[in-house]
Amino acid sequence: MVDHQRHQKEPLYVQMKYAIQERIIAGAWAPGALLPTEKQFCDEFKVSRITVRTALQELAREGYIDRFQGKGSIVRKREVHRALPEALGFTAVMKRQGLSPSRRFLSKELVSSRSDLNEFFGFPSDEAAKYWHLKTLRLADGYPVAVMNHYVLKDLGDYMLTHDLENSSFYHLYTQYFGQQIGRSDGVVSASQASAESAALLNKEIGSPLIWFRGITFIEDDRPVEVNYSLFSPDVFQFETKYLNPNVRTDRLNK
Repeated sequence: MVDHQRHQKEPLYVQMKYAIQERIIAGAWAPGALLPTEKQFCDEFKVSRITVRTALQELAREGYIDRFQGKGSIVRKREVHRALPEALGFTAVMKRQGLSPSRRFLSKELVSSRSDLNEFFGFPSDEAAKYWHLKTLRLADGYPVAVMNHYVLKDLGDYMLTHDLENSSFYHLYTQYFGQQIGRSDGVVSASQASAESAALLNKEIGSPLIWFRGITFIEDDRPVEVNYSLFSPDVFQFETKYLNPNVRTDRLNK
């Protein structure tokens, strides 16, 4: 049910829009996934069909979903891709910038056989794989800057949960478990807005602009070890890309 008391100033359709958006951002539905029907949403949120329809129309207008007559609403793919030039975890990035990183562990959940995760980890879509969903709030000098949803295979997650996850670098735990260094991280970056939950965690107004990021982290032998859906505060983070023209010799560039 939509939280009427906490967000009385927001129309019901806006509350519902943010609730659905939060799930999309956290990876609850994979790109291309069919959302529940309008009736199913009505039953879940205890709202009218017009409220559901308006919320879905807003999500479509903002680029989160596509709506098709007679078929339903489908999560839109995020198309802005780049490979990160360095495979650095949050802790290393913050320390490099002279900031003190910390983490609040928010929740853990064991999830099964999600087709999008199976695809990212290289399994058949119907593989009976299990994953730990570890949700964290990341802070820099005590200021909340990112909400992260980490998905790792169950065996790795079982190992991680024997450690103090509020004071351990996840990347360090990956290298310990596999005995290999992090090789690379491929990412997708896009724009988003703060839902009720993420706004509260990041000390933002509901609807404030945020940076949405999906990263896949690989160890040296090119095995994926983590899928990460994150929201970053844009007043703290910026993402840089570099383009190298393959037709220009690098020795000329370095002169």
